[in-house]
Amino acid sequence: MGAVATATVVVAALIIIAAWVWFNYHLQQAFEQISANSRHFSPGLVWLNLIPFFNIAWTAVLVVMLDRGYRKEYPSQAHEVLGHIICQDLTGHIPAYEITRGAPRTTA
Repeated sequence: MGAVATATVVVAALIIIAAWVWFNYHLQQAFEQISANSRHFSPGLVWLNLIPFFNIAWTAVLVVMLDRGYRKEYPSQAHEVLGHIICQDLTGHIPAYEITRGAPRTTA
């Protein structure tokens, strides 16, 4: 394997790792928006997603627990919760969405 090919593989791996860390950080932020009595476990447990192969099942558990926590925290908006989580994680915040749809406000 040449030096250029090795460098390309290393850069690609770093980009993938950075994206995975970014995703988990924002997932932790989403869990922290839920009050302690409404969430089912500590937000820090999202970092178990970094364990290879375990993360396949753990991601599904996180999505279900996040959905349950938001539904418990905001019962009147249960039908909009998961879409809000996904949109917020992609953009950081969505002021127009929050104003027009009455979605739960978050602190950044």
